[in-house]
Amino acid sequence: MTTARRIGAVAAIGTLTAGIALLTGLSNARADDLSQLQANQQLLQQEINQLAALKTPATPGAASLAGSFPRSILIPGTDTSL
Repeated sequence: MTTARRIGAVAAIGTLTAGIALLTGLSNARADDLSQLQANQQLLQQEINQLAALKTPATPGAASLAGSFPRSILIPGTDTSL
């Protein structure tokens, strides 16, 4: 058997083995993923509700992006004032 045929045979056997492994575990993985996604969605909804309860309305006329010195603004996501 030549080297090319041997490599091809090993690749075919490996692909077949991987395909069988994926097909046998696919249904169980979907059921577990679905229940995990539902649990994560419920936790996220609880966190959203908690944040909504803590939110205080902004006072009218107050700068929402006030910088560190007068008449400056803060670049969102940084500590830089312009």
